[in-house]
Amino acid sequence: MPRPVLAPSRILIVKLTSVGDILHAFPAVGAIARAFPDASLAWAVDGRMADLVRANLHVHELIVVGADGGSAPPRWRGYARAARQARAGRFALVVDMQGLFKSAYLTFCSRAPYRLGFGWCRAGGRWALNMRLPGPPAARHAVDVYCEFARYLGAEPDPARFDIAVPPAEAGAAEALLVEGFGAVPQRLAALIPTSGWPSKQWPPDRFAALARDLVAHGSQVVVLASAGAQHLAAGIARDAGPGVVSLAGRTSLGQLIALLARCRLVVGGDTGPVHIAAALGVPTLALYGPTSPDLTGPRGPAVCVLRHDVPCAPCRDRNCVRWECMLAISTEEVTSASLALLRDSLVAGRPGGGPS
Repeated sequence: MPRPVLAPSRILIVKLTSVGDILHAFPAVGAIARAFPDASLAWAVDGRMADLVRANLHVHELIVVGADGGSAPPRWRGYARAARQARAGRFALVVDMQGLFKSAYLTFCSRAPYRLGFGWCRAGGRWALNMRLPGPPAARHAVDVYCEFARYLGAEPDPARFDIAVPPAEAGAAEALLVEGFGAVPQRLAALIPTSGWPSKQWPPDRFAALARDLVAHGSQVVVLASAGAQHLAAGIARDAGPGVVSLAGRTSLGQLIALLARCRLVVGGDTGPVHIAAALGVPTLALYGPTSPDLTGPRGPAVCVLRHDVPCAPCRDRNCVRWECMLAISTEEVTSASLALLRDSLVAGRPGGGPS
């Protein structure tokens, strides 16, 4: 189908997972929303990620696949229910930014007259499309790849613009957690994210504990954030670090996590969703990279520093690397130095502490 001139009244974005990937799509979605200001914009998303999409300023409605805010992946019953919602939504344009069979299923069931997606994804992800983004692209950052959807539709994206807002209810819940943990709302809050979806992306816990002690010695209050499955690890880091360090692992919803990150003056972690969120919020962010490439999936934001070492095997993209040289090469001393530099820069820039950015 030749590229049409569109004026859709209802648009559906299909981007189901994961946190970092969804966030990388925000600049493109914002550009599409601005290009069609009279259109209503909906987003189909895995229920585990729904709070992140709710924070996007341009989304008017959600099609939640599976349990809203749940911890389990959706089953096909959830996809069937979402497919019925997609069809009932009478969308004029669907943009499939996932490129998998499950997203193609929702795209097809929408019966939208225009269905745009990746032209280079596997056949199982493109059978529902009647418009295809040309490609594959040369090695580019994920944000820039998603922005091609906006350009295809005649919009001009700003790759640095994420348009995230923290809902007031989530901000209030985050403040209550901080008061419970610290006795008062910290004014110089730093967050450590010690876990990631891949074991090979994780920096050693004892180094996170040493970093936390250094940050406390320089006047910060430190919160350790992680999923419920990592509560024991996070509690161990907080215990080894000593006073001034609190673990809130497993105690926050995704929305509350976003609100907590927005209050921080510094966030340190590996290639994981919360680090990408912090960067997009404009929080000074230190990202520790090893088996993955920051040039392709690194955090984007106005105050981001990436630490990595050029070991011969990196980036290997091995989820369970037993050598771990790339992450072990990052020393506590250099992480502390980079963290303190980011904190100094935020003070010079006048970033307020203790409240959302």
